[in-house]
Amino acid sequence: MRKAALVLIALLGGQAISALAADFDGDSRADIGTFRGSDALWHVPGITLFFFGSATDILVPGDYNGDGKDEGAIYRPANGLWAVRNVTRQFIGGPGEIPIGGGSGGLKTYDYVVRPGDALDLKRALESDVYRSVFIPNATYSISGVVTVDHVTHIAGEGNRDTNIRFPLDGYLLVKALQCHIEDISFYEQSTSSCSMVVVDSNLATIENCVFRGIGDSDNAGLEQDNGGSWLRVINCFADHCSYGFSGYPSDIGSLFANCQAFYCGVGFYACENISNSYVVTATDGYYGCKNLIGCKVKVEGIHNPTGFRDCNQLSACTADCSTYSPDAGFRLCSYLSSCVARNASWGFQTCSYISSSRAISCDDNWPGCTYRDTGSCPP
Repeated sequence: MRKAALVLIALLGGQAISALAADFDGDSRADIGTFRGSDALWHVPGITLFFFGSATDILVPGDYNGDGKDEGAIYRPANGLWAVRNVTRQFIGGPGEIPIGGGSGGLKTYDYVVRPGDALDLKRALESDVYRSVFIPNATYSISGVVTVDHVTHIAGEGNRDTNIRFPLDGYLLVKALQCHIEDISFYEQSTSSCSMVVVDSNLATIENCVFRGIGDSDNAGLEQDNGGSWLRVINCFADHCSYGFSGYPSDIGSLFANCQAFYCGVGFYACENISNSYVVTATDGYYGCKNLIGCKVKVEGIHNPTGFRDCNQLSACTADCSTYSPDAGFRLCSYLSSCVARNASWGFQTCSYISSSRAISCDDNWPGCTYRDTGSCPP
């Protein structure tokens, strides 16, 4: 599908003489505007207003500079003048010749733009075997059942604050397309089902700037990596009140999670690999069964034996800040830790091994059951 285009009505002496296609704001959607021949006024409500050309010119708006937006442009048959507003002026042609061009509708940014709020249209677009890219405007879309994405490779929302996909029953998004990129969407689980909101079962997928919100009473994950998915990249994402914020797949060594947050999930990150600069506020376990963590933090606020980092390996510059009113541990059953800090925990580092350059601060018991601790860089 070509980029959606504006219908520009040219008025001369109060009569409509032509209709052209153009897109002046680059949103891949049709705009409506007019050209008034008496004073060469271009008017696209809510987008632009300018004077350009004359009543005898032929209107040829189009994307002449490749920025995805159409520019006002005219062709003057009397002398062969092509004039593109703020871009170029040149002479090609002459009297009796017809201009070729104009009305391009800008660049083909997306193959399909979903009708705002139309959940059925969204489902059909995502399950299409024709489109490769789909744009989802700001609106709320409620989808039941599984939506399988096996052909579309780019799914973009207008913004993760207002582009909302809700799953009221047992719905979820199953990503099977190779190298699929999903960005700027909020996903909501509205039932107590055990379905995760987005399940990735393909290689080299990227999930970016997305939000996953659960209701806290179901055994689900915001984002789940299935056994068929490898080399997953999760960037700048946020999970809230899910059983598992981000659930990885233990045998995958190529995935990464960067700059993500998980608030009040049962487990923030479960079985995830290569996590950096991520933050968890949790009532149970922040990071469980994860490997290769750098610069990760957790705030533990639970009352039922919560743990900041549980059964994790290869941790560097990680911090667990615990509450003092509950039996909790900053790091439990972890190994190969460097430059890590536990604060305000009942047990700072519990049954951990191979520890260097780390500290337990204001903990009731700093190193219970720990082995292979560098006592020179890890004070009592």
